[in-house]
Amino acid sequence: MTHLVKNDDFRQQGETAADAAATSDWRSSRGLATGELLLAALFFLAAAYHHLPLGRGPWLIILAWVSLWLRRVGWKGIGFRKYKSWPQTLAIGLLCGVVSPWRSSNFS
Repeated sequence: MTHLVKNDDFRQQGETAADAAATSDWRSSRGLATGELLLAALFFLAAAYHHLPLGRGPWLIILAWVSLWLRRVGWKGIGFRKYKSWPQTLAIGLLCGVVSPWRSSNFS
């Protein structure tokens, strides 16, 4: 037997159905996505002409964070998670830092 979920189940406390519908409309709109893509393209363009301090990386991370915040989605919602332990995380980072220069010098 299938279970049908009503839209009421996803509402936050004190939020009416009309509020939930209006909120979900603009948060998942094509206009917001288009604006984000245009802003990302501007970051790439500005970086290409050296008009962007710190390069495009930090600005794209900030754009991603704001985008997730506007949509009320956390980093876990797009697949990011913490490793189980800091020693494992540091060991993987150290290994990548050692292997990366060796790989680029031996295989290019």
